[in-house]
Order: sequence, then C-alpha cells, then structure tokens
Amino acid sequence: MCLEKVYVGAAIREKLRSGPLGWLIDGFCRWMLQRGAALRTVQEHVSRVDYLCRGLEQAVIRLKAGDPRLLLPALAQHAQRAATSRGRRREMSTVHRFGLFLDTEGLRVSEPEVEPPYEAVLSAYLDWLGTMRGNKAATITLRRFHGVRFLESLGELATFKGLASLDADLVWRYAIEATHERSRSVRSTILTGLRAFLEFCYCAGHTPGDLRPAVPRMRSYRLSDTPRGLHDQDARAVLRAVDKDCRTGKRDYAMLQVLYTYGVRGVQVRRLRLEDIDWRNDRIFFRPVKHGKGSLLPLTEEVGDALLGYLRDQRPEVSYQEVFMTGLAPFHPLWDSAALSHVARRWIERAGVDTLARGSHAFRHGFASTLVNKGCSLKAIADVLGHRRLASTFIYTKVDFRNLETVALEWPEVGE
Repeated sequence: MCLEKVYVGAAIREKLRSGPLGWLIDGFCRWMLQRGAALRTVQEHVSRVDYLCRGLEQAVIRLKAGDPRLLLPALAQHAQRAATSRGRRREMSTVHRFGLFLDTEGLRVSEPEVEPPYEAVLSAYLDWLGTMRGNKAATITLRRFHGVRFLESLGELATFKGLASLDADLVWRYAIEATHERSRSVRSTILTGLRAFLEFCYCAGHTPGDLRPAVPRMRSYRLSDTPRGLHDQDARAVLRAVDKDCRTGKRDYAMLQVLYTYGVRGVQVRRLRLEDIDWRNDRIFFRPVKHGKGSLLPLTEEVGDALLGYLRDQRPEVSYQEVFMTGLAPFHPLWDSAALSHVARRWIERAGVDTLARGSHAFRHGFASTLVNKGCSLKAIADVLGHRRLASTFIYTKVDFRNLETVALEWPEVGE
C-alpha cells in the first residue's frame, strides 16, 4: 500500500481509495515513486486525478471495462477549465502522467494512430536529405518539422500524385503566410526548409518544374546587426538573483555561471558530461557543435564551486552521464534548448535587468563583447568561442568602442 508512504492522515487515504478511481490510486502512486518523483509531487498528482475524475461516472465505468478512450479526453477537457494558464498546465501534466500509467497497466490509452496521407512523401523526403544531401540528424529533424507544416497546408495535394499539381502561386502564398510576423532567423529557417523540400520534389520528378524560384528571397546583409548581449554588471546581477535554496536553484546557478564564465553555447552546457570535468587538473572540456571546435578551458574556482554545489546537493541519482538534469521526475538530461533559455529568461526577469536579449545566448554575446573591449584579439576570441572561421567573430567589432573611437570622424560644424 503506497498511499501510506505518501499520506499521513487516514481520512485522506480513505477518501482517495473510495473515489471513482480508488482501485487505481495505489498503483498510480507506486508508479510515480518508482520513477523518482518526490512525495510532494506524488501527492499533487494523485489528489488532482481524484479531483478531475469526480463526476465522470460513465467514463470510469468504461475504464473498468478496459476502455479508457472516454476518460482521458474528459479529464483533459476538465483540466482546460482551470482559471489560470499555470493551473491548466499543471492539470494537463497530471492527465499526461496518468495516461502513461494506464499504458503500463495494459490499458490502451488511444486508438492506433492513423497514418497521415503525406507520410509516404515525408518518408521519402527525409531519406533524400540523409542520402543525397548528407544532412545530419539535427538538420533532418528541423527539416521534418517545417516539411510537415507545408504538407499539412497542402491537404489533398500532399501525395506523390497531388504534388504534380503544385504551382508557384500556392508555394508563394504559403511562404508569405508561414513567415508573417516571425523573426528574421525563423523566417530564414522556414524558407530554407521550403526550398529544400521543393528541390527534393523536382529532383525526384514529383513536380513538373523547379518551384524554388517561387519562394521569396528575404534580403539580409552580413554584419548588419549588432550583438545583443548582457553587460557584465547585468550578468553579475542575474547570478546574484538566483535563489539557490529553491528546488532547481543550484542547478540554475551552475548553468548560468558556466554560460557567464566561458561564453559557450547553450547546447554545449546541456551536453556537458561528467567525464568532461577534469577535477584533478582543473580543466573543463566543451564539445564542438555546428562544425566548430571543442574548447578545453581552465576550471575556475567559481564554476567549480557552483558545479560541486549542484552535484552534491541537487542532482538526482540517475544513470545519465550528462551533468544537468530536469528538475522534475522522471529525471533526464535537458534535451530541448528552450529549457535552458527558459531558465536564463526566468532569472534575468527576476533580476529586473532591462534587456532585449533574454535567452542563454545573451551570456555568450555579453562574454564576447567584454573580451573585445578588454583588448583581446579576434583570433583569441574566436578560439575561446569555438568559431571555426574568424569571419564568424567579425560581428563583435561593432562593440569594440575603444578602437572605434580612434576611427570616428569629427562632426562637421554647421555655419549660421
């Protein structure tokens, strides 16, 4: 009986076991405990399931008969009625976990997935990206995401036969709609993916002509922007704002300290492994990304202390070799770059720092800008940042105010 491990009061245990899903409550509780969930987390989800399922007698009866198809949609519909967006997210998280638990109990949660009509086209496209273009897995995943969106917009034309009717006007209208009110980098990614798919269609003979010219060109100029990073004092303010006593405080502080100290990319922090930290020789290794170079750098005292604080006090006991884990069970590495950017954004806002750059990359831009204004050479900065080409570092010359002052022209006087 797992409820005794989670709830002290006999009254609450009796209430849960006498509820509509009382016959599953102990199993749900045990399932979460086995996956490393904290007692408080188990209490929240168990109580929430009991609350959500009350009034769903017909769905519960069908569940007992081995058919959960009515229950989970009804639970999800009930969860969406929460007063706040935060409440809706929490309740939907409970519904999701309960669905996973039902799977382990041998209850089929959903009907077999119906293969979309464009699946054959998508499969051939992804295979072409890997074999003919030689794209890596990360690029193929990105192309798949935008390829699915385009194919869904085609409707009945998203088949090998239907692609023969694809025309330039349809491609142009989709490109305009898909990139409307998107940032420049997102627009560029969407249009590049669209051109790749149209190239596949033309090369494989699925379209009568090459439709790539129908994709509008987004004019951009190299070095037209300036780096938007955190100033050194702002970055330090963010580090001071981190509450190390909260559930993920020491993890968040360690990640931000690494970003601030070394200026690495967020993905390099997420992929940092235990063997990459050489405690004996005070060194830390960041693996290469984006065809760049790996970086073997000194392990500073601040970073070492931050990492030790997290590893000793907050990191869960898991078999993964990555250093940083999620804050909620089931624990696993941070697989999504958005997770790290969310952490950075949270503490930047908590610190009250007024800046347009709120993701993890803000620390990288700020780090490079600080090195430039300290007089470091572009070659040294490129080596530290892991840039394969020196041209990638040229953007930081725009914030080299010390040298820019020496080439500034005098403002001409205006006569009366």
